[in-house]
Amino acid sequence: MESNKKKEYYEKNREKILAYRKKYYKKNRDKIKAYRKKYYEKNKEKTAEQSKKYHEKNREKIKDQKRKYYEKNIEKIIAYKREYRKKNTKCMSFSDFICTFAMSYKNQLNKQLQ
Repeated sequence: MESNKKKEYYEKNREKILAYRKKYYKKNRDKIKAYRKKYYEKNKEKTAEQSKKYHEKNREKIKDQKRKYYEKNIEKIIAYKREYRKKNTKCMSFSDFICTFAMSYKNQLNKQLQ
């Protein structure tokens, strides 16, 4: 009976609870980060197993999320890779070369269209 009351409360006050959580996490970021790090160090095997199960179960969902993220943040990712390459002057991988080439080509097309 008590769990039904909690569920009803959460359903009615969802926005309020989410706002409180966001504020709390922002205020206590370091405290939460330290707690999570300590927990993961203590339970490495358990968390690795849970993570593996989650990824196996939600493979397509994760791929879609990654694809959407890359589409949305392609300029940000390429800029990060460029900075990384400047700092680490090792050989550029073929995929990095293609990515850089594609971005520069896209920029050239945008300039021509303007």
